[in-house]
Amino acid sequence: KAEALTIVNEIRTRVAATPRTELTLNDILDERMLELAWEGVRRPDQIRFCTFTEPTVDRFNGVTHNASAGDYNDDTQGYTMVYPIPYAVLNLNKNLKQNPGYTK
Repeated sequence: KAEALTIVNEIRTRVAATPRTELTLNDILDERMLELAWEGVRRPDQIRFCTFTEPTVDRFNGVTHNASAGDYNDDTQGYTMVYPIPYAVLNLNKNLKQNPGYTK
């Protein structure tokens, strides 16, 4: 745990962020989110650590809501935890069935 804290603080020092005094799994996941932004690892991390379907606090902080805005539909069913199977693959193997939630 001390080694992980040292590594995280090296990264935080590089970007002039305040060093951490302790480290939890959520802290590590938050650091990965920041350090690896736009590299495609956030969603798999959230699925792996069972946080993908948890509500995000202040997801729309500062977004104006008006009468024409619809309700936000958070995927609480979790079907987006798996990707759809590409139609080209489904066409190659007729025994495959599309993952739930992605059928036409």
